Amino acid sequence: MYSNNGMYSIAEVPMKPHGWILNGWLSAIVNIDKANEILKKIEIANFIKQNINTLEKILHLYDVKEYCISKYNLTQFYYFRLLKKQYSIRKVIFEYTNDDPIIILPKECDLSDKKSRWEFYVIKKYDLHITDNQFVGSKIFQFNGILTLSGFPQNNSIKIIFNKPIIKENIKFQAYIGEYDPLHSSAVSNKWITINNENIKIENNIFKIDLPYSLFNNTIGYPTNFMKKFNNGRRNTYHDIHIKWLIYLGDKYHKKLLLEMANKWLLCKKDWKNISVYKKLFNENNILIDNDFLKFLDKYYK
Repeated sequence: MYSNNGMYSIAEVPMKPHGWILNGWLSAIVNIDKANEILKKIEIANFIKQNINTLEKILHLYDVKEYCISKYNLTQFYYFRLLKKQYSIRKVIFEYTNDDPIIILPKECDLSDKKSRWEFYVIKKYDLHITDNQFVGSKIFQFNGILTLSGFPQNNSIKIIFNKPIIKENIKFQAYIGEYDPLHSSAVSNKWITINNENIKIENNIFKIDLPYSLFNNTIGYPTNFMKKFNNGRRNTYHDIHIKWLIYLGDKYHKKLLLEMANKWLLCKKDWKNISVYKKLFNENNILIDNDFLKFLDKYYK
């Protein structure tokens, strides 16, 4: 369960920052709602309404106009690196609008390779070594972390606290950014992108960088994909689940916004053939579009 700044959500996977996984959240709301048809508990009904109210506030963040598709969640992992001749760093802080900050501390770091990309950690490069209170090394300080779209339009930011004052001209900061591919669950064609100095603020020993959403090519909150196979073809299962449960909740609770988004995402399916990122799927006859799902909708409404 997530609750912050008057926003409520059910977590499919507990994580920090909150993941906002849409299919899991919608499915949980619907199943709790169906159970409460029997239980008839006022506190459960209020809990459902809190979730639906939050959903109305942020549903637009899941809408990827460029690809005419819905996002799977509102978070994504990235590699970052600081390029500096020599460094001595006390800690790294990821700052968010709707979540508590995440801090990477030297004494809590493990440099082993067995890490999930959904964790925060430092990567051993060159002569990096760690003491109880600092990261020390040269050339590249690289780490992994998670960004969230939930605070939009306020940017995510990263603070790096050094052991002594620093100068902007001696530092370069980069993020490893890729692009959406409908047959992958995370970005492809990644490359190191240098973030402009105008996004960097330095005060004494504190380095702070704002991370503009536009820099990340619609991958903060990765768009749903076509990896699942059905009847020798491919289908965007999660996009269909989003439509299904938005219709259910929109109908039952008379939520126009939910129904409008469900209708938009349903109509999007007809436009996929005209969007370049999906061309290869149609050329290989790998997408099963509309017929099966329209049959489902007919059955659902009955």
